[in-house]
Amino acid sequence: MSSENIPSLNNSSFWHALFSADSIAVIGAKDIPGSWGLDAMRAAVASAEAKEGRRVYAVNPNLPEVLGIKSYDTVLDIPDPVELAIIVVPAAIVPRIFQQCAEKKVKAAVIVSAGFAEADEEGASLEAETVAIARKAGIRFIGPNCIGHADMHSRVASAAIAGMIPPGPLGLLSQSGTLGASIMQTAAGRGIGLSKMVSTGNEADLHLEDYLEYMAQDDNTKIMAVYIEGLREGRRFYNLAKEITTQKPIVVMKSGTTGESAKAARSHTGALAGSDEVYTAAFKQSGVIRAEDEGELCDMVQALLNLPLPRGNRVAILTMGGGFGVVAAEVCEKEGLSVTSLESETLKKLDAILPPRWSHGNPVDLVGIRPMPGDRTVVSCLSLLLADRNVDCIISLLPPMATVHGPIGDIKPEQLRALREENEKNLRILDKDIKKHNKPMVYINRLSLTLPQERNGENYSPKIKLTQYSHPRRAARVMRSLAWYRKYLEDYKKSSIPGSIHEENEPSSEISRPDSRTLLNEVEAKELLKQAGIPVIDTRQARTKKEAVSLSKEIGFPVVMKIISPDIVHKSDIGGVVLGLANAAQVGRAYREMMSSVKQMQSKARIEGVSVQKMSAPGVEMIIGMNKDPQFGPVIMFGLGGILVEVLKDISFRLVPVSSLDAAEMVKEIRGYVLLQGYRGQEPVDISRLEAIIKNISEFIEANPQIGELDINPLMATGDSIVALDARIVINATD
Repeated sequence: MSSENIPSLNNSSFWHALFSADSIAVIGAKDIPGSWGLDAMRAAVASAEAKEGRRVYAVNPNLPEVLGIKSYDTVLDIPDPVELAIIVVPAAIVPRIFQQCAEKKVKAAVIVSAGFAEADEEGASLEAETVAIARKAGIRFIGPNCIGHADMHSRVASAAIAGMIPPGPLGLLSQSGTLGASIMQTAAGRGIGLSKMVSTGNEADLHLEDYLEYMAQDDNTKIMAVYIEGLREGRRFYNLAKEITTQKPIVVMKSGTTGESAKAARSHTGALAGSDEVYTAAFKQSGVIRAEDEGELCDMVQALLNLPLPRGNRVAILTMGGGFGVVAAEVCEKEGLSVTSLESETLKKLDAILPPRWSHGNPVDLVGIRPMPGDRTVVSCLSLLLADRNVDCIISLLPPMATVHGPIGDIKPEQLRALREENEKNLRILDKDIKKHNKPMVYINRLSLTLPQERNGENYSPKIKLTQYSHPRRAARVMRSLAWYRKYLEDYKKSSIPGSIHEENEPSSEISRPDSRTLLNEVEAKELLKQAGIPVIDTRQARTKKEAVSLSKEIGFPVVMKIISPDIVHKSDIGGVVLGLANAAQVGRAYREMMSSVKQMQSKARIEGVSVQKMSAPGVEMIIGMNKDPQFGPVIMFGLGGILVEVLKDISFRLVPVSSLDAAEMVKEIRGYVLLQGYRGQEPVDISRLEAIIKNISEFIEANPQIGELDINPLMATGDSIVALDARIVINATD
């Protein structure tokens, strides 16, 4: 399929047509309430009303007009040029409509229509036909199977919901139209406006990564929120995000994390969900903040827009009542925050303003003080916590304002005005302290301690607004993410990403094989790893019993013997591994029994002999592996190894290339890290050496792209010694 006419992403004309078009045609416009054709037409009309001279055309051969606008039989009948076409017709006629758009020289399109690759094979064929026409004509398009798009600043939109959303700094990309609409409404409810929104649909032409790259360069977009079901260009997303997040935060909600949800995601957009562990690794390495749901996504966006990043994870909690404080402290610790000790000077100052029975620590419990008019205890406590050098962030379980107690009807208008003035003053004090100390502070709005309504029913809204959440858990997750993002940005500046392995250990770009086999045997794999500077145990290949005995004597007893066969992966399951052979007689007997057992259990397996190696001292068994993810490419795995690796699944992942910081995080992430530190008298593993091996393997993989899979299991650590006891390498087949 020729792509010579496809405009480059750097070509501003089609981006202008999508987000700032001066002429818009709605093909399939309708006047039926609740129809997509009417929604699209309303969005287009609102676009025209937002800018003088912007023209909108309706296309529907069955209607004389739509919303008072003349309707044309086809887009070719429109007498003026058309920049943007919004297509809302049955899938079966979309290719014909696109051919007409090509003849009209339309620059960009949005296909709202569904019934394409997400539906069935016939739909996939229609989608491919449409793409072919678009590429030949040089038309770029959004969709199909989407709710449309919008630019809140230029006010060009194909999504009807855009008219309900104010302009602002948030760029939204969503692979689900309805979920994207939900995020927009939730954000608007928090006072967060949008810069641009794209419901990406099936991404038959423009991919999510294209919009991400475009929004990164958009001056109106300060932060990006993304809903992902499955990426088509995972490695490109990763590379883009790694650059973007140093300037603009990206918050992602990723679904398809379970087997059934992954199936649902594929049926929804036709995209593979991919391994969630690999997505998690990609997000960590590229500075992407992950949210569990749309509410949490908006929590993160709200905080990133309004709060400074904390210097660390030490949190102070202000509470009124012990129970709330206990709950808050517990959720903070579960989320990885440290409920810090306060400075002695802070404790002294709190002693001076709180009753003697206060908690004298963190959480700071006001023990029943009710913030009455004229009482600034809450504000004073928060100011002291902001000034404490042991505190990085603050969660307050009560609002920093005077509140009303008693029947609302008894409050006189002059009392209400006085309360508001006092609250504004308190908020100005806190706002000044927050800016002075550059620390994030949020409060939990769960006690309903609010000012009464005006007599006319209007709610009071303070001029200075502090960030608030409904539960300490939500606040804790936000603070944890802000602290992580700050650390990521600091680490990114000093992180060293390897480009190739060290020259003295540089392997050949072409891995030599004795034949066309793609699976290297254990001895060949270890030799290759050895050349790359990765420690391996001395291993020899024997093709006869006599050779096995002779090699055992050379290596020194006790030894281990393992079967070598390209057809056998789990050797121990069929008697293909024998440990602790202490003399020549045992080696000879083990060889005979192994050959007999293997031939009996796998008669068709090709046998290339056995490997003989020194028996290792006991230690901690680990695994390092690599495979190629279909979205992200080579991915390295680390964890506890041996025969239980598939049962325990105590593993971590990172994309290649792996930096020193990535390697350190991989090691610390596994639950078994305590074993590596030395458990119940065992010698601790040389962690720095282990991290260096992980990084070296990453460099080895990067320098040898023909490697499709790699397993080192076990990688045995005994004190300061770390060595590969077994290895498996698969080479990608070549044409």
